[in-house]
Amino acid sequence: MRKRFRNIQIPFIFLPILLLIFSFFSYGILAGKLGIYWDDWAYVWTRLELGYKGLLRHFSFSRPVAGQIHNLAILMTGKNPLRIQLFGLIMRVLSSTMVGYLVYQIWGKSRYISYLCALFFIAYPGFTMQPIAINFSFSYFLIGILCLSFLLTIRAIRKHSRRILLEGFALILSGVNLFASEYFFLLELIRPLIISVEISKSEPNRRQIFLKSVLRSAPYGILFIFAAIYRMFFNQTQTSYYDFSILREIKTHPFTALASYVVTVIKDCYKVLVSAWLEIFHFPSPEILGQRTFLMYAAICLILFVSVLICLYFLRNSIDPKGKRPAIQLILIGIVSLILAGQPFWLTNTNLSFVFQNSRFTLPFILGVSFVWGGVFSLFRKTRILFVGLAAILIGLSAGRHFVNANEYRRDWTLTKDFFWQLKWRAPAIAENTVFITNVLPIRFSTDNSLTAPLNWIYADGYVNQTMPYMLYTNTKRENSLSGMEAGQPVFQEYLSAQFFGKTSDAISIYFNAPGCVHVLDPEVDLFNQMIPIIDRDAALLNNYSRILTDVSYQPLDSVIFGPEPVHGWCWYYEQADLSRQRKDWQKVVDLGNQAFSLSDYPNDPMERIPFIEGYAHVADWEQAVAQTTAALEVTPMMNNPLCVLWNRIDRDCQNSEEKNTSVNKIQKILDCSFLP
Repeated sequence: MRKRFRNIQIPFIFLPILLLIFSFFSYGILAGKLGIYWDDWAYVWTRLELGYKGLLRHFSFSRPVAGQIHNLAILMTGKNPLRIQLFGLIMRVLSSTMVGYLVYQIWGKSRYISYLCALFFIAYPGFTMQPIAINFSFSYFLIGILCLSFLLTIRAIRKHSRRILLEGFALILSGVNLFASEYFFLLELIRPLIISVEISKSEPNRRQIFLKSVLRSAPYGILFIFAAIYRMFFNQTQTSYYDFSILREIKTHPFTALASYVVTVIKDCYKVLVSAWLEIFHFPSPEILGQRTFLMYAAICLILFVSVLICLYFLRNSIDPKGKRPAIQLILIGIVSLILAGQPFWLTNTNLSFVFQNSRFTLPFILGVSFVWGGVFSLFRKTRILFVGLAAILIGLSAGRHFVNANEYRRDWTLTKDFFWQLKWRAPAIAENTVFITNVLPIRFSTDNSLTAPLNWIYADGYVNQTMPYMLYTNTKRENSLSGMEAGQPVFQEYLSAQFFGKTSDAISIYFNAPGCVHVLDPEVDLFNQMIPIIDRDAALLNNYSRILTDVSYQPLDSVIFGPEPVHGWCWYYEQADLSRQRKDWQKVVDLGNQAFSLSDYPNDPMERIPFIEGYAHVADWEQAVAQTTAALEVTPMMNNPLCVLWNRIDRDCQNSEEKNTSVNKIQKILDCSFLP
C-alpha cells in the first residue's frame, strides 16, 4: 500500500489545472469585484469609442504591433470588468503553462522541474499589477509567444523534415515580440543558449555545439538586428522616451559610472530574486485587513500550500537521475535572462520596485527568476524533500499576498465607482471643452490621465476630428499645464488617440477625500477653507459653475462598467443639494436637508453642511441655519473662516428681516470674522 502510494504519477497535463487553482484563489475569487484601472481605461475607451483605427493610432507612436494585439484583446473582453479580469488571469495561466512546457521539453521531460518553474513564474510576488488586466495580459502574451517560439526552434532541430515550416513560425513569433514591446526585447538573446542545450544532447564536442548553435541562431540574430535598427532609426518615439543617462555618465566619469552600474545590477538582481520573495513574509494585520478577509487570506495560503506540497511530493523523483546538469543549465540561463532583462532599466536609471507603478518593471525578470529558482530547488537530490516543503510555503504565501493585493484593487475600484457616481449626481451634464481640476485623489491605481477616459465616456456625446471634449488634471501634477492656475489661459493635451483643447477659465474644480463626498469647490467659500491644501484653494478660483449644465435630465452611469447605482445615502443628498443650490432651488435644498439629517448616515466632512445652511437661510429657517452652522463649527475650528464667508454671502443675498438680523448677530458672536474687510 505504501509503495503504491509512493508510485502515484502526476501527469504534466495537471499543471495548467494547478495554475488555474492558484489563479482562482489569488485573484479570481475577487474578480467580480475588480474593475478597470490605469492604462486599461485609455485602451478600452479608445477601442470602443474611437474604434479599431483609434487604438492603432494610440500605439502608432511607439508600439505599432501592440495596437493590433490590444484590438484583438478588447474585442474579446469588451468593457465588462469581469471579462477583462478573467481574460487577464487566463493569459497569466497560459503563459505560465508555456514556461513549464518549455522547461519540460528541453530538460528531459522532468515534470518536477517544469512544475517548479511554472509555479515560481505564476506566483512571483514582485509583480503587483495583475488587475490591470488588458495591459499586462499583453505582457503575458508576449512571454507566452516567446516561449512558443523557443519551442518551435527546438522542434525544428529535432524534426528535420519540418524544419523550414517550424523555423518560419518561430521567426514570426520572435518578430511579434521584438516589434511589439521593448520589455522582452533582449530576452531573445537567450535563444542561442537554449539551442546549445538542445544540440548538446546529441553532440559531445563543445566546438561543434558552439558552431551549430551560431548557425541555428543566425536567422534570429538577423531579425534581432533588423528590429534594433528599426527601433533606433525608424521608430524613435519609443527610444527617445527613455533617457540613457548611464551613457552620458560613462563619457564624463567612466569608472564611477561603471562601478555604480555594476552595483545597481547586483542590487536589482538580488531584489527580484530574493527580496521579492521576502515580501510574502510581511504578514497583513487582521485589524487593518479585517477579520473575515484575514481568515480568507490564511485559508488561501493553506490551500495552496497543501496543493503544491502534494503535487511536488509525488513529482520529486521524476528528475532524470543522470546528474545535476539540467538544473545547472537552467540556473545559468536564468542568470543570463536576469542580466538581459534589466538592461533597458539600468541604462536609463529606472527605479525597480514592487509598488505601483514601478512593479511593472519586474515583468521581464520573471522568466529568469523562475529558471533560477526552478534549477536551485531541483539541484539537491538528497535534501529535495526539504525544498519541496519550502517551495510549497513560498507558493502558498505568494497566493495569499496576491489575494491581499487583489483586495487593495477591490477597494480602489469601490472608490473609483463612488467618485464617478457622486460626480454624475452633482453634475448631470458638462459643457464641452471643460477641464476638470482635482486634488490628489484617493484612487491609487488610476492616474488623472487614466481617469480622463471614463470622464469622456460618461459625459461626451461624440468625438469630432480626433478631439476629446473633457480632460481631467490633478492640480499638483499639472500646474504647468494649467499655466500656474491663471485664468483665461489655453489648455492643450495630446492623448495619443485624440486631443483636448480648452481654457483654464472653462474649468470645474473638484475635491474628493473619501469617506467625504465629491465636492465641487466654491470659489468664494473654499478660498478660505483651511482643511484643504493651498493648491486646492487656488484651484477653487478657477471653478466655473456655468460649465455644469443644470437643466439636463439625469442619466445613470453605464451599469456594465460601473455596476448598479448605489443606495442613496448621505453623499447622494449632499450632491443633489449642492446641485439645487447652484440652481437656486432653495426649497429643494431644504427638503433634501430634512431627509438627509433624518438618516442614520451623516456628513464625513463639515463642509458638506454648507449648501444646507445656505438653503435654510434662503427659506428663512434661521433656527436650522444657525444649528447646522454650530454643528459644523463643533467638528473643527478650521470651519470658522469658510462659515464667515458663507454668512457674509447669506447676509448679502437674503432678504432683510428681523429674524435674519438676529441670526446674523448671533453668528457674529459665535464666529471670529475679523479677517473679512
